[in-house]
Order: sequence, then structure tokens, then C-alpha cells
Amino acid sequence: DGKRIGDALEKLNKRTSMEVTRANFTKKSAKRFIQKNYSTVFKLVMQEIKDARDIDNAGNRGFGIREICKRINASHLYREEDKKLKPSTLAAVVNKGIVRMSPPKAGRPAVIPNKLTKGLATHANMMQISGGDGEESGRKMMALVKAMSDGTAREDKFSPEYAWSRAQTQHPEIFVRSKAKDHED
Repeated sequence: DGKRIGDALEKLNKRTSMEVTRANFTKKSAKRFIQKNYSTVFKLVMQEIKDARDIDNAGNRGFGIREICKRINASHLYREEDKKLKPSTLAAVVNKGIVRMSPPKAGRPAVIPNKLTKGLATHANMMQISGGDGEESGRKMMALVKAMSDGTAREDKFSPEYAWSRAQTQHPEIFVRSKAKDHED
């Protein structure tokens, strides 16, 4: 048995790094396309369900969540690899009252709000532009994050170092100094 397995492994052609990169890129882009398509269709379905309820078609044939779900899955999500809409997911979202929004994401919610990281990035950029002793530095920004979170529900929930690095990775376009504007005259 060991000899046959060894012979089979020897006969496999090894892929070059370029082939591996292409295969990974293809797989990731297909996954992104499927998720983007699902998200777009999800928003469309939510609006259709809302419109059907606003017109007072409740109880009429063809206007229920199951029928809308079947129709959309057949018309928009027809490929085998597409993620299909489920009536139970749509019913739960409709009951929460969330319409025209992206589908709920799996996993735990983010600890650091996006507003905090965007504000931090903007503040750092403005400090850098102002020059003088307003230079952007990690130490000053981490002290600012600590001061911003003191006395709030988020106090001691995350580290300032993590918030600073997250601001840099989430909003790299803000850190481009050539695009920033100085409004002082």
C-alpha cells in the first residue's frame, strides 16, 4: 500500500507558484462575486417584500415571502454555486424591520466602531498637515484613543494599539497627505 501511494504522489505534476496564484485568485474572485450577487439580490427582495406589504397584498397569492423567494431564486440565483435565499432568513429580517440593507453578517460584531477609526484617521491626518508639534505619532494617537473611550461603554474593551492599527488598515485613503486640504488661511 505504501509503495502504491508513493508512486501515485510522484506522478502528480507540481504546480508553479504562478499557477497556484492564479487558482487562488480565481477562487477568491468567484467567492466575492457570489457574495456580492447575493447581497444585491437580498436588498432587492427586501424592497419587494416591503412593497408587497405596503400595497396591502397580505394573503394574496404570489406576494408571500415563500413565493417571492422562489421567484427570485429561479430568476437571479439560478447557478448551482449561487447561495440561495431562504424564506426563514427573509422572515426574520422583515420582522426586525431592516429593509434595504445588506444581509446580516456571520460572526461577532466589531468591538471598535467604524466612526472611531475614521475619526482617528482624520484627526491624525489633520495633525500631520498642521505641522509644528502636531506631528502624527502612534503614541499620541493611542493616548487620544484612550481619552476617547474613557467613561464610555467601550472603556477597557480594546487596546489603543489595536484601534490605531485598525484605523491605518481600514482608512488608508485618509492617510494620503497629498489629497488632504488645509482650511486655515
